[in-house]
Amino acid sequence: MSRRLVTLLAEFPEHPVLAQLMAIASRCLGLPAASTPLKTALTGLELLLARAQRERERAEAALKRMWRLFRALKARSHCAPGLAVTLHFQWTSTAALAGAGSAGFPHLGACMSPASQAC
Repeated sequence: MSRRLVTLLAEFPEHPVLAQLMAIASRCLGLPAASTPLKTALTGLELLLARAQRERERAEAALKRMWRLFRALKARSHCAPGLAVTLHFQWTSTAALAGAGSAGFPHLGACMSPASQAC
């Protein structure tokens, strides 16, 4: 978990939620195993899980909104030909940050390619 957070923070250094998750994870990992009550350790892990789930839900909702916008603009691509490519790159970085992508959103994989006619 810690390695994945470090990797994501290297890619997105100013992302506030990643920084919060890293701080919580560091505190949990820094608890002395012999003298920390189990309740304290579990509370920290529950906090980490709840914050990560909340962020994932927020990111999924944002990706779905972006996907709907992309489909609408793609249908009218003659109006804004460069916008599809810009949205594709924005979606790719957002999906990577959310840990999603085509595995998390299979219906998005084909649609988000700038050259795709699947949508």
